Amino acid sequence: MDHGPGPQLQEVRCGNGDCHQKGEEGLAAAVLAAAKVPGDGVLKGTPTAGVSESPPEDTARRKAAATSSSSSWATAWRWASALASTPRALVKRHPVAAHRLSAAAVHTLVGVYLAFAVLHWRRQESGHAVNGLDFNNGLGFLLIVLAVLYLGLLYYAVKPYLGPWLRGAAQKASPRARLGRAAVGAVAAALLVLLLVDIGGDVRRLVSLLGVVVFNVLGLVFSRHPRQVRWRPVLSGLFLQVLMGVLTIRLPQGRLALKCLADKVTALLRCADAGSTFVFSKVLVVDSPVFAFSVLPVVFFFSSLIQVLYYLGAMQWVVSRVGGVLQAVMGTTECESVNAAGSVFLGMTESPLLIKPYIARLTSSELHAVMGTGFATASGSVLAAYISFGADSGHLLTASVMSAMGALAYSKLLLPETEESRTTAEHLAADEAAGEAAEDADKDSSAIDAAARGASAGINIVLNIAANLVAFVSLLHLVNGVVTWLGELVGLQDFSFEMVLAYLFVPVVWLMGVEPAECKSVATLLGLKTVINEFVAFQRMGRMKDDGDLSPRSLAVSTLVLCGFANLGSLAILMSVLSAIAPTARTRVSDVALRSLVAGVVTCCITASIGGMLMTEESFPDLPALSNRTLS
Repeated sequence: MDHGPGPQLQEVRCGNGDCHQKGEEGLAAAVLAAAKVPGDGVLKGTPTAGVSESPPEDTARRKAAATSSSSSWATAWRWASALASTPRALVKRHPVAAHRLSAAAVHTLVGVYLAFAVLHWRRQESGHAVNGLDFNNGLGFLLIVLAVLYLGLLYYAVKPYLGPWLRGAAQKASPRARLGRAAVGAVAAALLVLLLVDIGGDVRRLVSLLGVVVFNVLGLVFSRHPRQVRWRPVLSGLFLQVLMGVLTIRLPQGRLALKCLADKVTALLRCADAGSTFVFSKVLVVDSPVFAFSVLPVVFFFSSLIQVLYYLGAMQWVVSRVGGVLQAVMGTTECESVNAAGSVFLGMTESPLLIKPYIARLTSSELHAVMGTGFATASGSVLAAYISFGADSGHLLTASVMSAMGALAYSKLLLPETEESRTTAEHLAADEAAGEAAEDADKDSSAIDAAARGASAGINIVLNIAANLVAFVSLLHLVNGVVTWLGELVGLQDFSFEMVLAYLFVPVVWLMGVEPAECKSVATLLGLKTVINEFVAFQRMGRMKDDGDLSPRSLAVSTLVLCGFANLGSLAILMSVLSAIAPTARTRVSDVALRSLVAGVVTCCITASIGGMLMTEESFPDLPALSNRTLS
């Protein structure tokens, strides 16, 4: 039905999308005009009968209030977003100032905390609750940690200013190189004389000194290029080995410091008991400890901790600084030095990851040093397993540090550098941008992500330890049974595979200064470690310790020589890891693999010989049981 032309919509013209009508009436007219429909002039969506309509002015006011409210919320949100993004924008715009402010805030907090700690200590001292500074676990230990930390920060703060001056002074002093070498030779001769005087008539210590000489002479005899040996890394590495042994074995203060450090390491590893007890119960972890539940879970904790430290940059800082010191003292390349420093804390498969972008460019001698260092040392994640078998944590830490430097030196003796290195400091500085681009794409996004990733990575380590123990102990039992049967057929009683290993390594063990009556037992341990793995050897050593078959001296020497991954199984593992990281270096890795394994084995023997040379009867008061876990 045609109603005829109804009232037409009033056109409201707006410029630039905004209505030009001002005031309340203009806004109401615009709203009404947009809401009317052609033909009836009724508002859309309003009732047409029985319901009274709101006046146009009220409807306009409600629409205007809603528009004004939403506009206010949008404005507030924009202000909040701007305020939140302002600090980030300032940090991006002024990164140096932001770094200095954050550093100043951290140093201020450290100073305030130290002040409160000193005040608390003064109150305790005045009340006779404490007697002096406790350098093992109290304020004294905190002062030592802060002193080492801030001395390191001070050194690297002034290094850019003093570095050029020191390099210039070294260049000016280069014509006096012969005089410097003569002075070094005189100091070495004086130290040797002092050492001989200290040894006196102790035959066992003299034999250990003979062992150090014999092992190094054999390295020179079987060197691939004996006439091209660079003696600076060899002699300086040997000197650092002896120096570390003197500090941690011979000096009472060094032994106390090492014991303090060993206690800290033991306490750190025992933090895993909380998680292990929660999962496996207190009975299996503490009351009646079982190896699979009380020792192996420590690897999860330590692997997670190491990954978090890497995410925070702490491990890289420590390893790079220690590597820089080794490079300056020994004259090795930066990659070799960083890998050697990392081997003190990491395993043979983890420490090469520190130099992953450069492995393909390493020379044969550098690859030999990387592999030899990995074989001669042990990672911190497996120290708990060694300790659980009865090994002293102090001797384990001593062996790790001494063998890291000694392996770098012995590797350069057994396979000297004959090629031009492409990983010197100059090459690495030129490749810094490329190194940043070569970082892993799956980098941890947060500390929690790093902790989870580290725990997951520990699964492979735990499974590898458990699988190796099960497989090799079983294989040893099988081989022992076969060899014993073959011996019985020809009238040899108690003949076993371990006896064969013992007789092969008796001369080596005798050169370490072990008592002749115990050489066979220690030689059996060294044979088990080399042919099978160190876990089996440490397990057997713990059994010998419980049975009283080893004296404290032989037990300490055994711990020093067994602390390392130098065995045939590790050889296959490390070859596969390096070949996977750098496929182009596969041929060179295979060429130096067996020689590097020999370097690792002999380095551990040199470390044990140095320990035997420095150990006196006062070095073994009563070996403390740093782990209260006893395995049956």
